[in-house]
Amino acid sequence: MVRMAQSLTARPRSLLSSGKPALAMALGLCLLAACKSVPAVDPGKPPAMDPTSTNTQPPAAVSAAHNLGDVIIGLSTPTTSSATVQGLLDAAGARATPRLAFAVVRPMSGGFWVVRASSGDASATLDGAVTALRGTPGIASADPDRIMKIQR
Repeated sequence: MVRMAQSLTARPRSLLSSGKPALAMALGLCLLAACKSVPAVDPGKPPAMDPTSTNTQPPAAVSAAHNLGDVIIGLSTPTTSSATVQGLLDAAGARATPRLAFAVVRPMSGGFWVVRASSGDASATLDGAVTALRGTPGIASADPDRIMKIQR
């Protein structure tokens, strides 16, 4: 038993190290073949949002808008329908000055929703978006989704 363990550990290192270049070359060839099978993307033309669309340019409203940040909202009447939430958000954005656009990001537990605020107006702020949401009927609470750091 001891003799077998010694014979396994006493292998010459050259046998183990001679396989590494061959393995590296085989891996490199596989990666090269995989890269050649992926079509190139022209950086000047973003891919279409709809795969069936021939239009490769995003709408002007999307490209002109800048992201203000995310907001966590609570509804007066909890719902699981993102269409209902989007209706409230559209009403809030239409009444806001400057005009804002809101998009549902995801639902959270407890009936809360994460929404993303954006605007084409450079003077728009996340605090203004929160104020607009707090003044909207049907929305009970709105708070910026910010990373909180422990103060020591």
